[in-house]
Amino acid sequence: MAWILIGIIRLWSLIPLRCSQLLRRPLAFVLEHVVRYRRKTVEANLLRCFPDRDSSARRQIRKDFYRHFAQQVLEILRSFSYSAHQVAQHIVLKDEDFEKKVAKIDRPVFLVFSHGVNWEWGALTCSAALPHPVYLAYKPLKSSIMDKWLKARRSRFGANLISMRQLPKTLVQIKDQPSCVLLIVDQNPSNPAHAHGAEFFGQTSAFLSGMARLAVRHQFDIAYIDVKTVKPGKYSAYMRASYDVHPNTKPEEVSQWYAKELEQSLREEPHRWLWTHKRFKHDSYWSE
Repeated sequence: MAWILIGIIRLWSLIPLRCSQLLRRPLAFVLEHVVRYRRKTVEANLLRCFPDRDSSARRQIRKDFYRHFAQQVLEILRSFSYSAHQVAQHIVLKDEDFEKKVAKIDRPVFLVFSHGVNWEWGALTCSAALPHPVYLAYKPLKSSIMDKWLKARRSRFGANLISMRQLPKTLVQIKDQPSCVLLIVDQNPSNPAHAHGAEFFGQTSAFLSGMARLAVRHQFDIAYIDVKTVKPGKYSAYMRASYDVHPNTKPEEVSQWYAKELEQSLREEPHRWLWTHKRFKHDSYWSE
C-alpha cells in the first residue's frame, strides 16, 4: 500500500502547479461545505481567538482558510519533485538582518516556524539557501517505507533529518558548530503536564516546551521565520523576530515570546494557520 501511495504522489508531483491550482477552489469548497472537514473545530477555534469579530468576518476567515488549506495540499504534493531552482521561484528567503545574524554565528541557532504556509517549501528553501549545515527535526512515520521515502525527499538539498528523540543527542554533538536547526513548535502538546502555559489570544494555552528547554540548556539563540503570502503559490520568508538566550533566561520566557510572535502573525493573516487542529483542547489544565 505504501508503494502505491508513493507512486500516486510521484505522478501527481509531475503535474505543473499552475494546472493543479485550477482545483484549489473546487477542493476548498468540497472540504468546507461537502465533507465539512473538521469544520466544527475550525469554527470553535476562530470564535475562541477572534470573539471581537462578528460572525460574517469569521465566516470569511473560514472560507479563506479552506482555500489556503487546499493550496497547501496541492503545493506539498507538487514539491516532492521540485528542484532547488523551482522551489526558489515560489518562496524567497531574503532578509538582511537574518542574513547578517546567520553569517556571524559560530554555533547552532534555532529557526522556528509555524504551520502557516507550506512548511515543506520552507524547509527545502532553508536547506538550499543557508550557508551552514541544516538540521530538520521531524517525527518519524509508522510506515518505514513511507518514512524512508519522505526523508529522502526532504533531505535532497542537503538537510540532515533528525528524529525528535535523537535531537537532544545531536545538539550535544554539534553544539560548537555553526548550523541551523529547523523546528515547527506550534502543535498542541499531547501531555499538558510537560508543556508550558503561555498567553495566547487572551487565554493561557499549552505550548510544546522542548524547543525552549533545549535553547536554554545549550544557550542557543532563536530566530522566528515567518512567511507572508504574496499571492497563491508565491511567498516571502523573513526573520520576524529573534531571541538572544542568556544564562538567566527561563524556558517559560522563550515559550511566551514564541506565543506572542505567533499570535501577532495570525492577527495579520488569520487564515494562514492549521485551524483544523484542536489547538486548545488542553487549556482547561491551566485553569484547574
